[in-house]
Amino acid sequence: MTKLLAPRSLTLLAPIALLSMAPPARGQCTVKTLTYRGGPVVSSLQVVQVEWGPGVASYASQLPAFYSAVLNSPFMDLLVQYDPTGASAQQITRGSFVGRYAITPSVTSTSVDDTQVQAELTAQIAAGHLPAPAYDAQSRPLTVYMIEFPSTVTIALQGSYSCQQFCSYHSSFTSTPGAKLVLYGVHPDVGAGGCAMGCGTGTALQNATTTHSHNIAEVVTDPAIGNNNIGWYNDTCGEIGDICNGQTTSLDGYTVQEEWSNKDAACLAQPSAPVPICDGTNASSCRPCVTADAGPAGGCTGATPSCDLSVASATYGRCIAAAPPPSSSGGGHGGGCTTGSGAGLAGLLLAGLALRRTRRRA
Repeated sequence: MTKLLAPRSLTLLAPIALLSMAPPARGQCTVKTLTYRGGPVVSSLQVVQVEWGPGVASYASQLPAFYSAVLNSPFMDLLVQYDPTGASAQQITRGSFVGRYAITPSVTSTSVDDTQVQAELTAQIAAGHLPAPAYDAQSRPLTVYMIEFPSTVTIALQGSYSCQQFCSYHSSFTSTPGAKLVLYGVHPDVGAGGCAMGCGTGTALQNATTTHSHNIAEVVTDPAIGNNNIGWYNDTCGEIGDICNGQTTSLDGYTVQEEWSNKDAACLAQPSAPVPICDGTNASSCRPCVTADAGPAGGCTGATPSCDLSVASATYGRCIAAAPPPSSSGGGHGGGCTTGSGAGLAGLLLAGLALRRTRRRA
């Protein structure tokens, strides 16, 4: 696709000790099926947009709308087929956008190593400048920090460099205290320098949403690759996005990269047939409902127009009958919520505060 990058790879594989950083030649990727290796997946991805110092690309202001659209779209439904089975069973569903945060990193050099990125994330979270990562009941991560870098900063990764050998990557590390995984994505400015010539053939925004969608799918299906705890992978072709590298299409008005579907043996941006909402009888081929499914415009319709979002409920993740109005004593069904969750709204409010307290990016 481009002369800058090694064959096949638009986004370099996430760093892992037992995997080569060099992508295989295009002709080697023939048997494309992804196999499950026992690692976690992300059941409901929560994206935090992080802007690394001043001067990030102007398209960064358009990424919140992109995240909000793609995380609650059929793009995520395509990933339902990668629900693990057995003791580590999880159920992949649609995700949400938490907010946009500008940070003032302690690292001021124009060359940043991946280990410094991890240390900076840890410090910014500890200082309260970024929201803490969320985890499910089994302490598996839900949050990914998608970091936007200005064109003046070069990111080094195990001897490779942004806009020279890679356009972006995702990885993970173990936080302390707590020993829980922290997920992150590194995104150079694809509208400037070497990345402008080698990271796609569209506009800067189109190239950005292509690389970001690539990483979203790989974070969901293989989040812990940076800790050598692989989820879905192909030893020759790589992760779900690597198989379909550079194959793009339009979805909800945005350019996204297609991802590999084991079910269809093809690169797709959405399922070949709609994925139904779970109703208690179709667990192997359904997705839990989300907040946006509530109401006549969502996936919950007819006699069951609300999405049950109460985790303790027996019908969690299913469409249910409309909740009765809350009583004066505060009663009512906890899952009858038809608006954003408290956590989601809090994240958006915090994002607003973070941007107001820091210099706004152009």
